[in-house]
Formats: sequence, C-alpha cells, structure tokens
Amino acid sequence: MFQRKHTTILILALGCAGLSACGQRNWRAAAIADAENQIRTNVNDPSAEFYGVQVTGNDRTGQTCGYVSAKLRTGGQESGRFIVYIDGTAGPYIENGMGTHPMTHEQIEFAWQNDCIKEGYKD
Repeated sequence: MFQRKHTTILILALGCAGLSACGQRNWRAAAIADAENQIRTNVNDPSAEFYGVQVTGNDRTGQTCGYVSAKLRTGGQESGRFIVYIDGTAGPYIENGMGTHPMTHEQIEFAWQNDCIKEGYKD
C-alpha cells in the first residue's frame, strides 16, 4: 500500500511536469504564429516565408526573432531579419526597408544583438 501510494504520487508529479513543459511550448508556438501573422500583414504578403524563427526572453517581455522573405509591392522579392515584441510595446521591425516600421541597418543590428542574440537566439 505504501509503495503504491508513492508510485501514484510520482506518476502524478511527472504528469504535472509534462503538462508544464507543454504549456511552455504552447505559448512559444502561439508567439511565433502571432509574430508571423504580424509580419505577413506588415509586409502585405500573405505568402511570406519564414525561417530561423525563435522566441527569446519570456512570455511577457520576450520577442520573436527570425528571417522573412516576402514579395515587394514593386514585384521583387526581399529578405531580412525581423523582431516582434510579445508585449507589443514596439515594432514589429523588419530590416531592408520592409514593412511599415523601417529601421536603419544600425538600428536593426543594435536591436538584433540586444533583444535576440543576447536573449538566447541561436543562428
């Protein structure tokens, strides 16, 4: 009886830990989906393609960082890094003059280094 009780508690504890880990993945997946939608809208290209997308920081003050390739209104194609802040206090930002919040190369590089790389983004 004593061993069965401890086994049940252990199983419940592992299950709760597993659910907690799932919750972590869910907010990250939601942040990525939201960021990609914001960028698609921002560059006015519903077929924009994304790669290297990662969430850095936490679920309240983090950011989604990655690369986007989108069709320009002029008919060409452009690629660049982007940053979408989870709390919505700034951006979204996309380099190379893409989108409605253009940044200089120096500005995007500073934000990329401080808000993506230093927060855990792995290229």
